[in-house]
Amino acid sequence: MFTGAVCGAAESREELVNEVFQVDEKYVRIDHIPARVCTRCGDETFSRETTEKVRLLVHGQAKPTNYIHATQEDAMSDLIDILGRFNRKERFFLVDEALGNRDFLLSGDFRKRLSEASKIPIPADAFVAMDYHLDWIAASLAYHANPNESDIFSNEDGIVKGSQEDSDLLVAFIKDGVYHLVFLEAKGYSGWSNNQMKSKAERLRLIFGDNGNKYPKVNPYFCMMSSSRPSLLNTDDWAAWMSKGGTPRWLPLSLPNDRSKVTRCDSDGKSSDSGGHFCIKRG
Repeated sequence: MFTGAVCGAAESREELVNEVFQVDEKYVRIDHIPARVCTRCGDETFSRETTEKVRLLVHGQAKPTNYIHATQEDAMSDLIDILGRFNRKERFFLVDEALGNRDFLLSGDFRKRLSEASKIPIPADAFVAMDYHLDWIAASLAYHANPNESDIFSNEDGIVKGSQEDSDLLVAFIKDGVYHLVFLEAKGYSGWSNNQMKSKAERLRLIFGDNGNKYPKVNPYFCMMSSSRPSLLNTDDWAAWMSKGGTPRWLPLSLPNDRSKVTRCDSDGKSSDSGGHFCIKRG
């Protein structure tokens, strides 16, 4: 019996799908792979026989039958690889090394929740990065769209700001020849301000366009994650692709309720930026 790995649905259909695989520094596209596709979320599963045939084909150990072996491309022509090469965030590599998650992969539960919120099935091997600078996004897209240009690109529209503005979590993958970039913004014990989100929304519109179609075969998605659903955000100036009818796509964030807080105060415990004391507010 079929059970969708992402949404848990029981209904599926048989389809022929296309996938891109990385082998060393090359990318190989295999077309017309028999798959069972979830009718609710689109998640794909393959039989053991099909998986083994594809593995042999990708590594050049079998000849194509009903599969089509696409031309191999250099790694730097692949947007996912370009995004990885721009990732210079030391915190990413620290967490990677400290927790032993060398591939920095999403957990199955979180992947399912993010897939449901963004309405796009996210594969288990999706590229993931934290605190990813928006300047890196802009540069990656520009290079991918114009790989034969020199290393100098026009910045007349101010798309690269030279700032630290970033996305809390970036998830990227390719499916059927289309790149999908999911941006996740998170807040813990504080909330978003309209000024903060206005700045980020302006950057993302500049990078992807109002409808998210500035770059062919690149689809952006935007989600928010917090302990409670954001209710006071003004999304009128957001790009159309960043929300669903003006309502942000949202995931609940579980937080412990026993966290303490430290603030500056005066001798009476009243909050003061210039106070000569600090007070601890227990959770």
